[in-house]
This record gives sequence, structure tokens and C-alpha cells, in this order.
Amino acid sequence: MRGKAIVAGVLAVLICMLKYPHRLFRGFLWAEDGPIFILQAAQHGFRAIWIPYNGYLHAIPRLIAGSWTALSTPDHFIHGFAWTCTAAYFIIAYSLFCLSRRHFPSNWRGHLLSLSVAVLPFAVPQSGEIYFTITNLQWFFSPLLAFLVIDFGVGIDSPIRRWSAMVLALTGPFGVLLLPLAGVLWLSHRSRRLRPLLPYLMGCAMQLVSYTLTHGQETSSRISNYALTKDFPTSAIGEVFVPNSVDFFYQHQGVCLLATCGLLALALLNGIRATKLSLPLFIAAAVLWTIGVIRQGTPDMLIHWYGYGARYLFMPELCFGVGLLFAAVSGVLTIGRLAAITLLCTMVWKAPLPIVPHADDTAVTKESGMFMLRFPPARELQLNTSEGNSAFSLK
Repeated sequence: MRGKAIVAGVLAVLICMLKYPHRLFRGFLWAEDGPIFILQAAQHGFRAIWIPYNGYLHAIPRLIAGSWTALSTPDHFIHGFAWTCTAAYFIIAYSLFCLSRRHFPSNWRGHLLSLSVAVLPFAVPQSGEIYFTITNLQWFFSPLLAFLVIDFGVGIDSPIRRWSAMVLALTGPFGVLLLPLAGVLWLSHRSRRLRPLLPYLMGCAMQLVSYTLTHGQETSSRISNYALTKDFPTSAIGEVFVPNSVDFFYQHQGVCLLATCGLLALALLNGIRATKLSLPLFIAAAVLWTIGVIRQGTPDMLIHWYGYGARYLFMPELCFGVGLLFAAVSGVLTIGRLAAITLLCTMVWKAPLPIVPHADDTAVTKESGMFMLRFPPARELQLNTSEGNSAFSLK
């Protein structure tokens, strides 16, 4: 199994490299990498792990930034961060393959499902906001945390699993979002031990305290401001599956939506006959899409997979994708399998349209102990290492 897990990790890395090779080989930093994580790591060291950003704690990006700041110089950051993200992608895919194996049959279909689940987070269509940046590693770690929560009390328990779940729960809001899943699993299987879940629950509690103390609801992000009934079919259903010909979609919107809904119905019917997980996954996709667009706070602008805010479509697309995988591999109806395979192909077959400037906009210059880091969008960070990282300025 270890060899197949390594293959999954290598495939995940190759997919990311094919999408954005310039970021890996030339180095890359994104906006929050500098003023949030690098700057605060230089100022506060590893204590910055307890500083909330956007209402949440971000343990893993803080640990990465703190380690690079303590062990290296700023001229190594642009390559170091990119290769650290690459290592994280390998670990995530490797772990997803291993964790998913116990949930699927031991035949070729089970191995194909595990491999697909491990690779899918890196294959779903995304604009580029989340690739090779420590700021958005949380999105790729979220499915790994989901499997850890599902396995608590019934899988192979170990201190590494417990504390890994706590660290992941302290990285972004996904630990809190998975609390209902943890509650339902525990209530439906009272034989599960609660003790292995305690570190994860501690991480969620700290996130809730952080969010409550530091984040207020903006008027633009109220659910009443968003026209869900009007925009849901085109944004949450149509654009997730329609390929690159976006102009064709808008010119023939009714036909495309009708065809997509028909294929979804066939795939869902096939998935339900194969496993009880398909329907909850499709429902979760719709709910997470709603949470995402409201969190983005853009009631007058659709969230597209190819535009700003695309990261909020990551989890809905992932839930759709896993549900379709079940229908395609484990379903019993041939027409349902074909429908699921068709939708999966249209999801994955979307060349990313980068909205993020290329890596040549990320640069490091050095003069008399002063490092100047430039990164998109239009930010600069100065680190004066000649004074022991005691002087900083952000433009």
C-alpha cells in the first residue's frame, strides 16, 4: 500500500507543477505570505501562531513562516515557501490514500477510488489563488482533517493522529465546519470513544474563541443580501461542470443547465444505489457553496472558479467530485456511471486561467543587510537583517 500511496503523492505534485510550473521553479510569494506571516514571524517568532488572521488561527502557515525566518534569510523565502508547499501536497495526497483505504473495497475499484480521492483536491478547477502559497494551504489540508474526524474511535488511533487533528483544526475554519460531522458520527455510533477526539475539540474551541473575540459580521456578508435563488443554478451547478467555453454557456444557459441537471440526477441516483454517502456529499456541496459566497461578502458578484474568490468553490467542488467518484466507480447503472464520468471529465478538463501574476512579479533584492521582498498584488516588505530582524517596513 505504501508504494501506491507514494504514487498518489507524486501525481498530486505533478498536477500542481503542470498547472503552475513557474511558481515552483522560480519561486513564489502571495499577498498574505509577506505582511501577515513573514513579517509577524520576524517580529514575534513562533509566538505569532496565536495571532489571528481574518478571525482565525493559522497554525501551519505560522509554523512554516517561523521556521524559515528563524533558520534562513529572506532571499531563500520565495523558493523555500514554494517547495515547502510541494512537500505538503505530497504528504496530503499520501495520507489521503492511506486513510481512505479502509473505507473502500480491497479490489481494483477500491484502489481506484482511494487514488482518485487522494488526487482530486489538486485536480478540481481553481483559478490559482491557492497553489504554492502557505496562506491557502488550509484548503488542501481540509479533506485530510475530514478523514481524521471520520476515523476517530474506529480507525487506528495514535498520538500522531490526535495531535495532527488538533494542529489542522487550528489552521483555518475547517475544524469548526466539521464539528456537525463529528457530532453526527458520535451520536450514531455511541461505541466510538470520545477521548481520541479531545485534541481536535480543543483546537475547535480555540478557533471559536479567536473568531468570537476578533471578527464581527460585516453587513455585506449577511445572508439576506445574497440572491441565492437567482444565482445558485448558474454559479453552483452550471459553472462547476461547464468546460472552458464560458461564452457558449452564457449564450445557451438554459440548455446547459438542463443537460447538467439531467446528468447530475442520473449520477446521484446511481450514487445512492451504490452508497449512502453520495446524497450527503451533494447536499454538503450546496451548503458549503452558500457559506463560501456569504463569507466572501460579495452579494452583487458571482463567485467563479476562474476569478477572485475561487477558493470558496474548492470544498463544494471537492464534495461534488467525491460524490461523482462513488457514482462512477461503485454505481450499478451503466447510464449513471457514464453521466458521472462525463461530469467528472468536464470538472477536471478546465485549463486554469491564472488571475495571480506570474512569479517574475515576486522578487528579492539585497542591499547593505536590507532585504526587499516584492510580491503580488503590489506589496513590498523590507527586512533589515543587519539589525537582527528588528527593523521592518511594509508598503
